[in-house]
Amino acid sequence: MTKEVKSWLAERKRHCCHRQLLVISGSREWVKDSIAEIFTANKPSTNICVGHLAGFNNIQTKQYRSVLGQEFEWVIYDGFSELRGNALLAMSGCVSQSGLMIILCPDLESWSTQAKTQSSVDGLGCIASSHRSIFIDWLVTHIKTFPKVSIWQQNQVKLSQVESVNLDSDPFEDDLCKTPDQLQLVEYIQYANAKKNNQIVVLADRGRGKSSALGIAAGQLIKSTTASFIVTSAHRSMTHQIFKQAANTISTHHKPLDSDNDPMNRIQYLAFDKIMKTLPKGDWLFVDEAATLPTEVLEKLVTHYPKVVLSTTIHGYEGSGRGFELRFKPFLKTHFSHFREFVLHRPIRWFENDPLEAFWLQVMALKTTSEKLITNPSLKLAQPSQAVIRQPLQGIDNVNGLAKNFTYQTYNGQQLIAQPNLLQAVFELLVDAHYQTTPDDFVRMLDANQQILVISNLQGMPIAVALTALEGGDKLEPLANDIAQGNRRIPGHLIPQRLAFDHHKPQFMLDTYIRVVRIAVKQQYRQMNVGSEILKLIKYEAKKNQHDFIGSSFGLTKALANFWFKNEFKLVKLGIKQDASSGEFSAIMLSPLNTKAAKSLEFLTQVCRQQLDYQQDYRLKTLAPALIRQLQNELKSNSGEASVHAPLESQEIKDYWFSLITQFIAGKRPLYSVEFAIDNWLKTHNINSQHTDKQWKLAITFINDVITEKEPYPQLCRLYKLAGKKQIESHLRHQLSMIVEEYPHQIK
Repeated sequence: MTKEVKSWLAERKRHCCHRQLLVISGSREWVKDSIAEIFTANKPSTNICVGHLAGFNNIQTKQYRSVLGQEFEWVIYDGFSELRGNALLAMSGCVSQSGLMIILCPDLESWSTQAKTQSSVDGLGCIASSHRSIFIDWLVTHIKTFPKVSIWQQNQVKLSQVESVNLDSDPFEDDLCKTPDQLQLVEYIQYANAKKNNQIVVLADRGRGKSSALGIAAGQLIKSTTASFIVTSAHRSMTHQIFKQAANTISTHHKPLDSDNDPMNRIQYLAFDKIMKTLPKGDWLFVDEAATLPTEVLEKLVTHYPKVVLSTTIHGYEGSGRGFELRFKPFLKTHFSHFREFVLHRPIRWFENDPLEAFWLQVMALKTTSEKLITNPSLKLAQPSQAVIRQPLQGIDNVNGLAKNFTYQTYNGQQLIAQPNLLQAVFELLVDAHYQTTPDDFVRMLDANQQILVISNLQGMPIAVALTALEGGDKLEPLANDIAQGNRRIPGHLIPQRLAFDHHKPQFMLDTYIRVVRIAVKQQYRQMNVGSEILKLIKYEAKKNQHDFIGSSFGLTKALANFWFKNEFKLVKLGIKQDASSGEFSAIMLSPLNTKAAKSLEFLTQVCRQQLDYQQDYRLKTLAPALIRQLQNELKSNSGEASVHAPLESQEIKDYWFSLITQFIAGKRPLYSVEFAIDNWLKTHNINSQHTDKQWKLAITFINDVITEKEPYPQLCRLYKLAGKKQIESHLRHQLSMIVEEYPHQIK
């Protein structure tokens, strides 16, 4: 350890100072020895390491949520291992006052060629020798240029000045609340408890104590009234601080005699999907990190519960409060015009003007730009070769007096980081358009070989953006069979892998797809066909490059279904499991770009129709009936009613069903993916229990109960003395196998 580093760490120990970022960069062995040396010489009171270092409290990257709400003097992130945008931003919020976030990484000049981000993998599941992480290039630029970042390298040291923070400037004191902002919110919730209806919105950046304020308010009301509270969020870990502060507030004056009389029984956590289904009673509903929930969910919750607090982080690791502002606040203003809003400005877990927070907000492009910044001349496109849209965007030519012509240009990650203002504006559009746009999405946009199509007005202001990814192709041929059989899965290539596995057809891996990852349109330009015009541009380029399909995968809603159907896309896959966060079913839609693709599409839509018909009253029973009817009508209209049913008699479809069944028997695919195939196979071959053979009768009766009658699993367990889902599926595999192997004459 150099004298400069030793002196710098000692000075930080002596003073109450801002949190800072320290980057230790060099060979893996040198970095490992260096962090061990400073840890021994300046052992922090608490530490957490994302990675694996001897002597530290280690967690894996995927476990970052498990420590949210906790504080550590040192937070170490091992940059030699996987980097995730969400984890980096979340862990920065766990650094306590005067603490350090320490990133360990290779030499800064070569880090981007060695990095492993969650998106920096090629189609074969390994890092390509020529791969360079654009996100790491972007991060390193900020490390080198951002004030207050300290760098310790093998050959040089650059340490920022330690500035002490004056603690005497704040006279505020309260037994429970740390800031006037917090106290004002707590007092208002107590006041609102006496009212019949109250909707409260709480906005704050991280570390401002909004969750703690909710816990304090709940604790005080539980002590002084009979009020009960339901707490919900996208993830239970987000609400840890609410319950901690409620318990602390109650315990200062009250100790229950037994668990039945524990006042904490009057505050409970319930998953939002359970609340949506059962609508349990409660005097108050607290929705923490509301921006991470779909607008439709929030609308139903505030409509049902008379007293609601919706708190959200303005710049979060799981989603942005900016989208919440644009989509949900107008609903509140329309239906609950007297709702109250509180904005907590002052940080509690660190000091004001915190350089660590400022660093990560800038790196992750989460600072909201002003209109003035967006229209800065430096943002104007540099006369691209395809600058003027050849067919003007219908309906938007005179909005706000803007010029008729709009420009478009396609960028990659490398080109975007060369124009920081444009990068900021593009990501802001994505954040505004989707409630769960996260730092992971930012990293993916730069590193996953996505193409970024930007539509701008002549003043240089981006008004729409589309992200696309090229999937499939001949380079995947060595893996196609393994993927189709369920033996292998690779990063990326979402659509071809899903289709190849679901349909047991390796050919789907070899087709090429332009997947539309995201389309975002500035709010004042929505409902003006801008998105449809963007799809025309993407389709034009895809045809020119001789791709087979253009497609998209998304959580299905009526509005999205209407959009894609309007643009002549067809439903080819509907998932049968609801997303835990959104409550939506996933969908894949495709549009063919050539004759061969059109023929494949006909097969895919026919199978999708069969799946939908079977599952509509079973695993899809929570899907809105009107939406199911819309999907069925669209699938019928694809080829006409007669041709949709014709494949039931074709050998191709029979072979397809049988291949899925044999895959299920072999344990290579789950039951839910083959139920419709078993059902159609039974009906087409007229396989029933009317048979003299006892084994046949028993087997067919069981199969009918599971597949045709769709008996609930508890009922099947009672009838057949089985222990649960695994035994049911195992027994079904055995019965199907017996029929296929021992009675081939009955099924041919």
